[in-house]
Amino acid sequence: MNPIRYSLLASLFALASSIHAAALQDFYITDCSLSCTSGAGGNQVFCNIVEVHQNEVIEIGFNLPVDPASLSANTFRLVNVDNGTSPTGSLRVSLFDPTRIVFEPDNAIPGALGFTFEPDQTYEIFIAGTGQGDFGPFIRSVAGDPNQGRMLCSVITNQGLLPLIRSECITTPNSVGPGALMGASGEPSIVLNNLVLETTGLPSNTFGIYLIGQDAAFSPLGAGSLCLSGSLQRIGTTQASSNGESNLPLNLPLVGGGISIVTGETWRFQHVYRDSSPTGPVFSTSDALRVTFSF
Repeated sequence: MNPIRYSLLASLFALASSIHAAALQDFYITDCSLSCTSGAGGNQVFCNIVEVHQNEVIEIGFNLPVDPASLSANTFRLVNVDNGTSPTGSLRVSLFDPTRIVFEPDNAIPGALGFTFEPDQTYEIFIAGTGQGDFGPFIRSVAGDPNQGRMLCSVITNQGLLPLIRSECITTPNSVGPGALMGASGEPSIVLNNLVLETTGLPSNTFGIYLIGQDAAFSPLGAGSLCLSGSLQRIGTTQASSNGESNLPLNLPLVGGGISIVTGETWRFQHVYRDSSPTGPVFSTSDALRVTFSF
């Protein structure tokens, strides 16, 4: 080959390599719900919390937004070390923060309570990292950068179940304060059938509706955010009291909208209500309530 041509090709190759290297960014784990160490600089990530619940939701944060297409059972490996099985569940980028991923175990027994995290078992979590020479596949940023620091943790499911009623999503400040918050009284029991949805922090005497849906969401709605999706239905209309409180007793065999709730199912509830603003009447939203129903 002509020496001049060879030198030119070598220079072009070096330039292309440097451009590619410059385009890549450091992409690593910053934290997690298991109290993880940081993977900055390609350091291996360890977990400080090792005892978890059967319905534990695991969240892992990264320094850059995560590409949803890079999430799979091969890039987020979760294995029972005793029998080699992998619990099924929902693995997704957080609806509220694109730099976080979420794993939520499935309910394994239709019509009953039994999660794919089995009780008193040890599970290994593995996410490949380039800093440890792993071959991948890798969780990647939306720009295509591979995760740098390997995550390797073992957890033991010996903490029973988390509360079956839990708040999630966000509320929005309204005309009377920091926003409306949902809660509940009674039990999430099909047999007892005494669960009452409750909302506080509402404008006095304002009208509102309660919504039910099976899946989580996060999208603009009025002056607030819609936190529900999947079989989304309106199940009741209420008027807040003078102190800004509202409640709705549920009839679990048929809550409304043709929805019948059975043992082991998880449903989400949210309150949408009228409010006022400097520009005129608006409607806004509470946070959401996540309820797993027992027998």
